[in-house]
Amino acid sequence: MMQAFDTTGRVRIPRRIRRPLLAALALCMMVAALAFPSAANAAPPVNPSATDNAKAVLNYLYSVSGNHILSGQHNYTEDPAGWSAQAASVTGKAPAVWGNDFAWDDYATSRQGVVDEAINQWQQGSLVTLSWHQQKPNDPANAGWGSVQGWYTEQEMTDLVTPGTTLYNQWLTKVDEIAGYLQQLKNANVPVLWRPYHENNASWFWWGGRPALFKQLWMNMYDRFTNYHHLDNLIWVWSAASNNDWAEPLADYYPGNAYVDVLGQDVYDGFQQAYYNELVTVANGKPIALTENGKMPDASTLVNQPLYTYFLIWGDHLYSENSASEIQGTYNDSHVITRDEVSIPPLPGNGEVDIDDTATGTGINKYTYSGSWSTSAGAAKFGGSDHYSATTNDYYQVSFNGTKVKLYGSKDAHHGIAAVSIDGGAETNVDFYAVSRADNTLLWTSPTLAAGNHTLKVRVTGSKNAASTWTVITADRVSVTAATQTTINDATTGTGQNQFEYVGGWSASTGSAVKYNGDDHYSGNTNDYYQVRFNGTRIELYGTKDVHHGIAAVSVDGGAETNVDFYASSRIDNTLVWSSPTLAAGNHIVKVRVTGSKNAASTWTVVTADRAVVTS
Repeated sequence: MMQAFDTTGRVRIPRRIRRPLLAALALCMMVAALAFPSAANAAPPVNPSATDNAKAVLNYLYSVSGNHILSGQHNYTEDPAGWSAQAASVTGKAPAVWGNDFAWDDYATSRQGVVDEAINQWQQGSLVTLSWHQQKPNDPANAGWGSVQGWYTEQEMTDLVTPGTTLYNQWLTKVDEIAGYLQQLKNANVPVLWRPYHENNASWFWWGGRPALFKQLWMNMYDRFTNYHHLDNLIWVWSAASNNDWAEPLADYYPGNAYVDVLGQDVYDGFQQAYYNELVTVANGKPIALTENGKMPDASTLVNQPLYTYFLIWGDHLYSENSASEIQGTYNDSHVITRDEVSIPPLPGNGEVDIDDTATGTGINKYTYSGSWSTSAGAAKFGGSDHYSATTNDYYQVSFNGTKVKLYGSKDAHHGIAAVSIDGGAETNVDFYAVSRADNTLLWTSPTLAAGNHTLKVRVTGSKNAASTWTVITADRVSVTAATQTTINDATTGTGQNQFEYVGGWSASTGSAVKYNGDDHYSGNTNDYYQVRFNGTRIELYGTKDVHHGIAAVSVDGGAETNVDFYASSRIDNTLVWSSPTLAAGNHIVKVRVTGSKNAASTWTVVTADRAVVTS
């Protein structure tokens, strides 16, 4: 009997069985004859406007299928990374896939924390998957878990998927709320394995148990998120329950290849070969995944069911269904990829990353507005809106990391001239005038820049050409040609490229989930050192700072040493300690030496190594 669980670990008992399970699916072909996914025959994302990062992640899943499986761990909404940290604690390795849930409205105040942690996990090297246990859209905010497992009559469900009805509009309001969180992830360039309305081939959630109505619900969400909100960072993951006595055949509920990138199933009653074969058949060459499971897949499962691209242990099932040795056995299996082993090849082409004008703030990939800028909506505008001002010397600026930036905005008959500059350099006049309106259009491209951080500034000059009727300047998006960044874990040891080479009495320290992949290296012995060989234009060093830490001497390519202080009044793990200047493209070596000295407040001379990030 299948058991599935909510975000508190409670058993979900199906509220009704609509009809007996259909006869078992007869597989009339050998598994070896099926169309298997591979990098060579990878299908493009179902969203033709998918971001480069979304395309890259999907391509990566195709490349993993049949060769490896990504380790994954679900976390609860109110504790966004707690169970991933537990997995890292017992194995010494962080999961390759981090999962969480927007949950029902009782958890609305926790959703921002989920978004913030998703950004952090992606930046740390994990893939991100998100689900949504949506409560019935017309229920009060405090309806809770019972609403998620509620039910609609056939007519009510028909109304909910029919545009213009009261129920549809209530559904739309809730969907648009979640779109706002997903937009933040798009703005942060985070691709999301988006898994809504899971276990749809069963009747314990209000959206399940009725094939045609469920498929319409799925297509409605796809249309709203893709064509209205332009959430191009989403990889669409359709996830069924394993076809047992509580569920129905997967094919009946599959929305179709035009709406699904990855197919998954939630398995809590053993990794039966029939479940796997059925999913492979429906997927017909698309990647598949264990989108929820309680038990760790063992070595036999990994060999006999090789096309799964990732598994996702559900929260506290990590411990309730697995011993420490079982968890360690799976994580150490040669088929299993952990976060330190994730390597997503860059896409062919320019690797451009879009930054929306609504991504406001003062950090990297953010728009900072000065003056009286206003917003204007429009379906053809990037993300559905842009900003504008006609006030002389109003300006906006965008900080970014890359080698080139393209400026996009709206041109029109009442638009004027902007002055554009990079890093405070000379201004270039750019005319936003056009005889007829052109939204989200290329206005200016920078020259090739040195890899690294830069700031684009666009200033309203208050001038216009003779044909224009006003001096408006717009902001819609910038497209950055991003430098590729590679993270090197301190536990990757050796004397070759992208490895940490330790000389002297360095020790490994485990036990902190905040450390990159759960551990770092340290030494307090004078003239012990580590070095990292890399190919790129910049390197950043991360380590732990603490009250007993001292001073290191850092050099590149045997040049002059720079002192770097690892002291902090309270412990800070996995923090940036030093960045190189921009280097000539090519091979380099960074060396970090324990000086044996410290500042007056420190109690010892420890220097640490946690990870290095190379820009190329």
